[in-house]
Amino acid sequence: MVKHRQIQVISGNANWANSLALEAISSCSEASNLWVSAERPTTIPANCKHLPHAKIQTVLGGEFDNVVYDAHAGFFPDAFGAVTGTIRAGGFLLLLLPEFSSVNNRFMQRLVGIIQQDQSISVVTAQQTQALNLLTGEAKASLPNIDKTTDDQRLAIAAIEKVAKGHRRRPLVITADRGRGKSSALGLAAKHLLSQGLQKILITAPAKKSTEMVFKHADNISGLEFIAPDNLAQNLPKTDLLLVDEAAAIPAPLLAKLLKHYARIVFSTTLHGYEGSGRGFDIRFRKELDQQTPSWKHLKLKTPIRWTENDPLEKFVFKALLLDADVTGLQHHSSQSATLDISPSKINRDNLLKDEKLLSQIFGLLVVAHYQTKPSDLQHLLDDPAISIYTIQSKQSVLATALTITEGGFDEELAHDIYTGKRRPKGHLIPQSLAFHAGIKQAAMFIGERIIRIAVHENFRRQGLATQLINTIKCDSNDKDYIGVSFAATRDMLKFWDKQGFDTARVGLTRDASSGTHSVIQLQYLCTSRMGDIPMQLYKRHSSIAHLLAEPLSQLEPDIAELLLKNRYHNQANLKGWHWQDIRSFASSNRGYEVCMTSLWHWLEQFSQTNVFFSIKKKHRAILIAKIFQHKTWQEIVD
Repeated sequence: MVKHRQIQVISGNANWANSLALEAISSCSEASNLWVSAERPTTIPANCKHLPHAKIQTVLGGEFDNVVYDAHAGFFPDAFGAVTGTIRAGGFLLLLLPEFSSVNNRFMQRLVGIIQQDQSISVVTAQQTQALNLLTGEAKASLPNIDKTTDDQRLAIAAIEKVAKGHRRRPLVITADRGRGKSSALGLAAKHLLSQGLQKILITAPAKKSTEMVFKHADNISGLEFIAPDNLAQNLPKTDLLLVDEAAAIPAPLLAKLLKHYARIVFSTTLHGYEGSGRGFDIRFRKELDQQTPSWKHLKLKTPIRWTENDPLEKFVFKALLLDADVTGLQHHSSQSATLDISPSKINRDNLLKDEKLLSQIFGLLVVAHYQTKPSDLQHLLDDPAISIYTIQSKQSVLATALTITEGGFDEELAHDIYTGKRRPKGHLIPQSLAFHAGIKQAAMFIGERIIRIAVHENFRRQGLATQLINTIKCDSNDKDYIGVSFAATRDMLKFWDKQGFDTARVGLTRDASSGTHSVIQLQYLCTSRMGDIPMQLYKRHSSIAHLLAEPLSQLEPDIAELLLKNRYHNQANLKGWHWQDIRSFASSNRGYEVCMTSLWHWLEQFSQTNVFFSIKKKHRAILIAKIFQHKTWQEIVD
């Protein structure tokens, strides 16, 4: 009979816990074992592989009989969540922790509480020593055969082949929790399709590493190629079939662009995973699919392939890392919006340890709202001293939440080293970017409050809740110099923050590899007397956006470019007489574009700052920006 995976906790002094774990692992000579810790143990058995937390990605897709996770030098939630997925049925997780009474941070206190309440977990202490019974390797014959496909996988393979060969514009969405074999299904389907006559299948994912299992099960067949999301979205190469793996970790606007362009496409994603939860994808992208391709199909893989149903280790990991935090059940009543007794409040994080429901709702909102929310964000939420949490609640339900983090405030010497690129302190995204990239030497000396997340429940959006949160954050930040935000430059996001009164301070010159978008930093200044002329410096520097569009931002979407052009520093220089001669000559078709392009650039540089520019047709604005600022070819303009 196949056994469940099991958890054994050794709580106590690091040296004692390590020696006990080493003794247990040494006795498992025929088993495959993995030891995860910040430093390699002095002595480690030959049958045990060691990895630091940062290199867990290298074993994804692999499997072990027993895993030792040593948390004495720190608990890393992303690594922990990832490595537990490599333990096969019947195997053991050996979790080494300090003495429970010595744990002094909220994340670990909560973890200890969960362990103490879980009757499936065996706890060993110096006062209660007992034998550790790990998987020795002798019982492997009774374990699941992961090379054998499940019924779920066979259904997925058939559905993928139908997308490739059936009617166009009927995409497939495959969802699954970890360990259900979705990557195997993608690989097996790709191999079969390419052997049956398809010429080319492209696969994209946030990281190439995460597609290794797909290529492994496809036997690295010729015709299956990986392409990064940003490269794919920018060039849109031809393919017989597009596979999008871990789609939840790719921004929805990029997915929407792929959905619009490709007639045969399969989205695959982990619903509850360390890569970032798929809950937001499942809720928000469903609307895009309904709108663009109403005949889309959904398939969920439920059967585990490495462990058994109702696995206690999977349940423990889900609860410890809040992988299944869910807020979708909160109902909205239209008559309720006007009478909601709501007001934003700042959360005392000590209360989150006493109120698991509140913690779960807050984290659940963040999971749904942002495509890259990870288990490590739960740890930061509970323990990072620079983070503040705001919520809007009604009848014990969280309708909206926001997280902020305090940044900057460096002394003059460190600020200078950041400006020259000699130092890069951890975190402090906005002050470091403004000092080093934007070239404002004093920027790192000012103190700002950065809004790192805003999430509003799906049923309560467009009712001003996000604005209420932002206004509350402003009131609480009157001792700061500015409020800032950094986000992916999409049309909706730019419009939202412009409406909140934020000004663009910097535009990232390269696209993010996973999101395919440029980042934008926007600020709202709170204490201009302390900051002096810094706001005006940033305002004037942003006026260079018209020049940047010629090269580093030449591929920026014109509708994004026009929003970035708006509200920049107004150039007072008047056009000269010869400028107007060129402009009139070109407009009346007397002279060609190339001999008038300098004058046309100066004309558009001023015209794009006027209200008249934004009153003409969107298509015409796009053509002007694409040709005059971005120097597109005539063929590109025609296309």
